[in-house]
Parts: sequence; structure tokens; C-alpha cells
Amino acid sequence: MVALVGGGVGLLLYNRATEIDRSTPTVAVRQFLHAAFVDKDDSRVKLFTCKQWTKERTAEVQRSFDPSVKVTWERVVLKSNQDGKALVTAQMRLVFQGLVDFQEWRFDVVKENGWRVCAAGPA
Repeated sequence: MVALVGGGVGLLLYNRATEIDRSTPTVAVRQFLHAAFVDKDDSRVKLFTCKQWTKERTAEVQRSFDPSVKVTWERVVLKSNQDGKALVTAQMRLVFQGLVDFQEWRFDVVKENGWRVCAAGPA
């Protein structure tokens, strides 16, 4: 019985972690970052990017950091939101061999069947 409950809780948590959510510009950016830097899954990245986004652009974003650098993010902030276009910034936290560095990134996000990232990179 405990295994069933534990399995059910695990499935619920997994579903929440992998659920597609493009409800706000900041949520879409967080989902995009997770797909690009944690999952490293092009098909998942595509769920959070606009029509003109390409696999090459995903690879370019991922190459912004050495593969041995652990990338996380904090302070994902909506800077502007007007006429279906938004600007979001995030502080990228980079960890390499115990050293920590930060880099400010900006994301241009558009409302296309939910919010989607159209441009991403250092501010």
C-alpha cells in the first residue's frame, strides 16, 4: 500500500515538473530554461519557443556556457508586457569546480498560443 501511495505521489510530482505551462512570460522563460539547460531536450525547448526558433538557435544558447558548467537561474523578472510582447530578465547562476559566477540574461517573449521565447542571451 505504501508503494502505491509513494508511486502516486511520484507520478504527480513528475507530471507537475513536466507539465507544459506557457501561462505567463516568466513561467514560459523558466520552462524554456529548464528544457534547454536541465533536460537538454530540443523537442521540449520547441514547446516554449516561437515559430521562427530553430534547433541551431537552441544549440547556440546552450553553447553560451561550457558543458562542464552547471547552469541554474534565479530572479526571473518581467520587465515589460505590452501588446502581446514581453521582456523578461533572469540572473543566470554558473557553477564550475566550486566557483560561482552570475550573468544577466534577457528574453524576448511573445504571446503565440501562450507565451513563447523568441530571443535569449546575455543582456
